[in-house]
Amino acid sequence: MLPRKHRLTQDREVKRVLREGRAVVTNLLALKATKGATPSVRVTVIVSTKVDKRATRRNLIKRRIREVFTELIPDITIPVDIVVTAKNEALDREQTAFQAAIEYCLKKLGVL
Repeated sequence: MLPRKHRLTQDREVKRVLREGRAVVTNLLALKATKGATPSVRVTVIVSTKVDKRATRRNLIKRRIREVFTELIPDITIPVDIVVTAKNEALDREQTAFQAAIEYCLKKLGVL
């Protein structure tokens, strides 16, 4: 689980990142990032009911994505706010697929 200081929780902050952030899209997810308002890295994960109607499946995807970020946050030196939106293809993927997709996105943005 992500520590509280690494969670992007307020709705207005998430909307700010979605509005102002730079986007990188893969077949599994879309990642938007913008300069952080705090000196730490903050992340939120969005999985729509369009991906799957069952909450247990959506929560599984969220847990896998958050686990990748718990491993990657120490490597990110720039304060940044990140919003990750999962796509339909993320439904039956393993942890390693998310790891590769997120690392690709962060490198493309110049954060990692």
